[in-house]
Amino acid sequence: MQEKRFSFAGVKGDWPDCYRLNRFTKGYLNSGTDVYTVLNEFKRWTTWKWANWEIAVFIDWQKGYKIDLPSDKRIGFYGLEVCSFRQSMNSIIHYLEKNDPQALAIAKIVMKCFEPYGKDQN
Repeated sequence: MQEKRFSFAGVKGDWPDCYRLNRFTKGYLNSGTDVYTVLNEFKRWTTWKWANWEIAVFIDWQKGYKIDLPSDKRIGFYGLEVCSFRQSMNSIIHYLEKNDPQALAIAKIVMKCFEPYGKDQN
């Protein structure tokens, strides 16, 4: 990551769970006290897949890398899966309710097209 100047790691992980790791990595307020606490919050993936010591080491490295930068400029960690459709959509709605009411209205309209496919996969 360092040599290629990547600004994020994108993994085949569930978006809401990985976003909690992203918040911890960037040092956001109320994002967890340690990496293992955050990893133990993973709901959909087994320990061997994401909530393991390899990811803990990687996240600890990420958290310390370029720590002098503002949190929004640090390397991110993002899950690119939305198998938890309802949880993912609810996370977006919750964020927009707090931060962007105009985008919230548009998001609610757009999300209606996903309704036929809205059942979470196991």
